[in-house]
Amino acid sequence: THPSTRMAKTQSAWGIEIGAFAIKGIRLERVGDEVTVEDFAYIPHAKPLTTPDVDVNEMTRLTLQQFVTAKNLEGVKVVVSVPGHAGLARFAKLPPVEPKKIPDIVKFEAVQQIPFPIDEVEWDYQTFSSPDNPEVEVGIFAITKEKIAERLSLYAEFGIQPEIVTLGPLAVFNAMTYDLALADDHAPVVTLDIGTQSSDVIVAESGRCWIRTFPLGGTHFTESLLETFKINYGKADRLKAESASSKYARQMMQAMRPVFGDLVTDVQRSIGHYQMSHREKPIEHVYGVGSTFRIQGLR
Repeated sequence: THPSTRMAKTQSAWGIEIGAFAIKGIRLERVGDEVTVEDFAYIPHAKPLTTPDVDVNEMTRLTLQQFVTAKNLEGVKVVVSVPGHAGLARFAKLPPVEPKKIPDIVKFEAVQQIPFPIDEVEWDYQTFSSPDNPEVEVGIFAITKEKIAERLSLYAEFGIQPEIVTLGPLAVFNAMTYDLALADDHAPVVTLDIGTQSSDVIVAESGRCWIRTFPLGGTHFTESLLETFKINYGKADRLKAESASSKYARQMMQAMRPVFGDLVTDVQRSIGHYQMSHREKPIEHVYGVGSTFRIQGLR
């Protein structure tokens, strides 16, 4: 390739996320340290993948087909994410050792913390340290090889070869760190990302990252409406989307109340768990991400 065209290629990338509700894509271009959004796509599935009796693979293929038809991915770097609940993130404080011993200690930690044989997973780690705190922490991120192979073969059907696969909550951490231009010594910032099937609590603090995923999301609000009003999933999902302006808003809030309660409990438990091992700085800022936040009263 001519050097100038090669340069042009590496400066631009598509990021793709297959959610249970929609496929989302964003194309970023990097110029120096600045990043600009060149293009994006948001393509809802004909039915959410959480709909009972839906053929998840078939539905995903149909939506992916729309995406690749609408957007040109030719010769552009592609980065994809897998949802937090499909992988796992574990965090540990490391004993004070010399840097060259860290990989061995982390490997030992990974074998302890990952609930699968280590040769059946793809895993990686990141160490975190900050100027004001000598303690080194490690984040261990893993996904089973089987799940990765499944994802990659799906993308391959459409001629997409991702160069990077990341966990959704890590992508959120990176995006928030960049978007908020977080300084090296910033106070903790929590992002609550409510997905369709599960939610991620992501804490950024002085360049450190901490993540917890719990199995509660938009679909649980839908199911509460489905049971209360004795309607099908699709109808319940549409009702939820209109909850703010519906004449049945009060009855809907009543039906969804237990899910609100569970969500608050899970978020508080996660933040409490983080604060127990990071008492120095109290948490004051929480950002909400995800279309479930459209539900009236959730904010």
